[in-house]
Amino acid sequence: MRTMIYSRKGFSPHVLGLKAGLVTFFIILALSSCQKDEDVFSGQDSVDLKCRVVNPEMSLYYGPRTFTRSFGKPCTESDIISNPYNYCYDNLVLKIQNGWNRFSRVASAEIRIDGVTIVSQCDFSKNKTLIVKPLPGLSPEAKLEVKINGNPGSYIKVWIEGKVALVTPVFTEIGPVIQDTEAPLLPGTSDNGITGTWDPSLINTEAAGTFEYTFTPGEGQCAVPVTILIEVTNKGTVADNEGNIYKTVKLGTQWWMVQNLRAAKYRNGDLIGTTTPATLNIASESMPKYQWSYNNHEAYVPTFGRLYTLYVTTDSRGVCPDGWHIPSEAEWTTLSDFLTANNYGFEGSGDDIGKSLATQSGWNEDLIPGNVGNDQASNNSSGFEGYAAGYRVSSGNFVNSFYLTYWRSSTANRVMALYANSSLLNAIDLAPKHATSVRCVKD
Repeated sequence: MRTMIYSRKGFSPHVLGLKAGLVTFFIILALSSCQKDEDVFSGQDSVDLKCRVVNPEMSLYYGPRTFTRSFGKPCTESDIISNPYNYCYDNLVLKIQNGWNRFSRVASAEIRIDGVTIVSQCDFSKNKTLIVKPLPGLSPEAKLEVKINGNPGSYIKVWIEGKVALVTPVFTEIGPVIQDTEAPLLPGTSDNGITGTWDPSLINTEAAGTFEYTFTPGEGQCAVPVTILIEVTNKGTVADNEGNIYKTVKLGTQWWMVQNLRAAKYRNGDLIGTTTPATLNIASESMPKYQWSYNNHEAYVPTFGRLYTLYVTTDSRGVCPDGWHIPSEAEWTTLSDFLTANNYGFEGSGDDIGKSLATQSGWNEDLIPGNVGNDQASNNSSGFEGYAAGYRVSSGNFVNSFYLTYWRSSTANRVMALYANSSLLNAIDLAPKHATSVRCVKD
């Protein structure tokens, strides 16, 4: 019979398997503990830069940084403690979290800041996992030195917290700012007293849109940068000398009134005449200068505006608001060309731009797609808001409201016309004694 003899220094296969299992268990445990420890600071919201909220009353000033005992003799690791808002913090405290379990905890450590010992070996014990030390003063860039004693792989986590109150500059809303106008200056001081600078430094009104402007507080104010949005719009208003307010819109290079003229006076204050009765025949008059509300109903004026003979619109006293004028046929063509080139035509192409100029209601219904009177809810993509205001013939009748609108040009007898049963902006001749609507364009 064969006898098997083992040396005292050897191990049985059973013992070897048990030890290997224990080693694997502790490796997994250590990895798990590291993961849990790293999660202590995960998901924290940022206050600003390094100012992360750790609890409702304290904010993170530095860290957290993990210092691990490496193999070989203990050595000192160093780091620079800095925070751009150093002057904003009060009641700073240094916190040290020892390893997650007894296998990862250090035996002791020495921590010095700017050469002063803050934590010494006697601050540690095997049951103490969190050490808190006050920091009465901290330079803007302090040197941190950490020396760890313990088994290789043991570690501590170091961070600094403090009370901080970072002010957010508050500004009264600016805008919308009208395109091509002189913009207001950006304020150098916020509503709550924070001074600083802007980037960009000036509001640019050359293009319509919404733009970002960032305010950076000056140093020493414990305030954070803020970004505001300012809208530059291609819509505005203009008033005539009677106090009538008109909406306006920029289309291409031109500013147009979005509403028909309602003035009953020339720009100098002189009254524009009318007739009694409103249906008086003026065909025999040589140069009749009159204005009327449609069918002599003033209630129509806010929507339709007034109707004017050519002789009123060409009078040297002017009927448009100051800085505005009756457009020439060439200026109407400029508008038409812009709309055509920028896909305002029916279904996005062509010169059939009538629907883009007409209001979304108030026109006679039409069955042909693309005509102004068809599918009126899709009208007015340009924002021009052309009303079907009709016109007055020289014999005294008011005709064709809800079917057409005519706008005078300053070119001889030429008017621009929209019809419910057409898809185009038409240029036609019209007798000067007939009275039409007026749209003004900016000088």
